[in-house]
Amino acid sequence: MKYNNNGKTLLLALGILCASTLFTNSAVADGGQSEGTSKWKETSGWHLGIHFLSNNIGTERPVSENAFAVEEDGGGGSLFIGYDFTPVFGLRLAFANARHETNFVNNEVDHASATLEAHFRFNEGRQTRPYLFGGIGGASLINAAEPIETEVTGGVAVLGGGVQYQFSRRFSLDFGARLDMINWNEVRVTAEGNNGDRIELSDPVEEDGSAFKLMLGLVWHL
Repeated sequence: MKYNNNGKTLLLALGILCASTLFTNSAVADGGQSEGTSKWKETSGWHLGIHFLSNNIGTERPVSENAFAVEEDGGGGSLFIGYDFTPVFGLRLAFANARHETNFVNNEVDHASATLEAHFRFNEGRQTRPYLFGGIGGASLINAAEPIETEVTGGVAVLGGGVQYQFSRRFSLDFGARLDMINWNEVRVTAEGNNGDRIELSDPVEEDGSAFKLMLGLVWHL
């Protein structure tokens, strides 16, 4: 798998996000917080959430028309749990999975990841809060085409940002974007014979990959 141009898209989005954050902070500093701002003041503590996501992975072009190929665009979701140490800083454990079609009938590939992320939120006490985050974790590509299952695994570093809109003291809408920078380091193949015997083979690899996610979801502040 190769890197694609999704990094440029994310960098542009993050640039716009940072600019809007600086503008908003400047406006608050000049004019003070708007009336009723204290209503949205957050406290530290746990939060849970769910995202619906679109996932774009950088894939290599097939060497021939009959060669196995994975569709770049897929969809799925993520679940996460986090703890906010302050209204500005928190940690989040996120589990994501997206399913991608292939050029083979009734054959799909799952792109999964588990990441520990550090989140930095701006505009404390405001109803709309931009944020940036980064993290590390693991990723996998799984193709479970019976009787053979192929899984590629590796480490991942993530970088992203987004905006939370708090429509009540307990719930927020969340829109974000995330770039996954992956180092694939192992491929495992599991085959099951007619007599029920399982054969497992593994081999180290050294390939770089990437994925770009757009996420829309709901956060529950406990």
